[in-house]
Order: sequence, then C-alpha cells, then structure tokens
Amino acid sequence: DDRLLMSGQLNSLCRDRRSHARTARLIESEAKAYHEAWVHFIDASDTARSKDDRLLMSGQLNSLCRDRRSHARTARLIESEAKAYHEAWVHFMDASDTARSKVRALQTMVLAHQTKIGDL
Repeated sequence: DDRLLMSGQLNSLCRDRRSHARTARLIESEAKAYHEAWVHFIDASDTARSKDDRLLMSGQLNSLCRDRRSHARTARLIESEAKAYHEAWVHFMDASDTARSKVRALQTMVLAHQTKIGDL
C-alpha cells in the first residue's frame, strides 16, 4: 500500500516535473519572442530617429550652403565697393596733385610777374 502510494507520488512528481519543464520552455520561448519584438521595435525606433536626424542634418547642411553662398556674395560686394572707393581715392589724389601742381605753377608765374613789375 505504501509502495503504491509512493509510486503514485513518484508518477505525480514526474508528471509535474515534465509539466514544469514544458512551462519553463514555453516561458523561455515567450520571453525570447518578447525580446525579439522589443529589439525590432527599438531598431525601428532608432531607424526612424536616424531618418529624422538625417533629415534635420540635411536641412541644416542646406541652410549652411545657402548661408555660405550668401556670405560669399556679400564678401564680393564689399570687395568691389572697397576697390571702387580705392580707385576714387586714387583719382582724387591725382586730381589733388594736379591741382596743387597748377597752383604752384601759377604761384611761380605770379611771383615772376611780381618780380618783373618790381623791376619796372
């Protein structure tokens, strides 16, 4: 009778052990499936974030290129204005030198005439 009871308990323990093993495998496979789903979700999220980051960086790069071209145009404009001002200054100085030379020539002529008048 005790043997029969022990045999029944042993069979029950074996069934429980097999049942627990199946349950453990099921839990492990579900955990693995959840983990894989989570990894795919994270990858998809990272991919979307990467695309958003690339779009943002692309926009910033386009803006920088436009700014660079704008700054280059501004620099060329400033350089051409500086060149024009320099040329105007050179012409002014030439005109000033010419006027100064003419004034000196006239002063010399006046002085020569005054000397002649004084000699008379």
